[in-house]
Amino acid sequence: MTHQKVIRRMKRMTVNRARAAVQQRLARYFGLVMVASLPVVSGCDFLTRFEQERYECPPNPTGILELDFRAISIGSEATAIFADRTITGRIIESADDRLSIQKDNMIIRVDRNSALVRLTSGGRYVNIRCNKTVFKM
Repeated sequence: MTHQKVIRRMKRMTVNRARAAVQQRLARYFGLVMVASLPVVSGCDFLTRFEQERYECPPNPTGILELDFRAISIGSEATAIFADRTITGRIIESADDRLSIQKDNMIIRVDRNSALVRLTSGGRYVNIRCNKTVFKM
């Protein structure tokens, strides 16, 4: 092997080592950037596939135990579970601070901030303080 071939071979080996070192650094930095951005990206609402709100109520005179909102848009269905029956009503009002469901002559209004549920049936109404649970995925 001539002297020039040895020099060319050593240069190639040096270039290959330098490339490998750069690739390792880039892979390390990419991994760090991905790990650092994970909390930011996971908190974004645009990545939410669906959202469900549930209001669980303590024992009360109306017998309402739970309200389940799987979709929170006007016209969507919501479920109200009572001690003796389950009804499905339509959402007639949807805002950041309130929701309303209607089924026949019964209207259920929900204050989304305080989890206060107001059930109106005919001329009577009852206010119930419930516990709110929000599930996002």
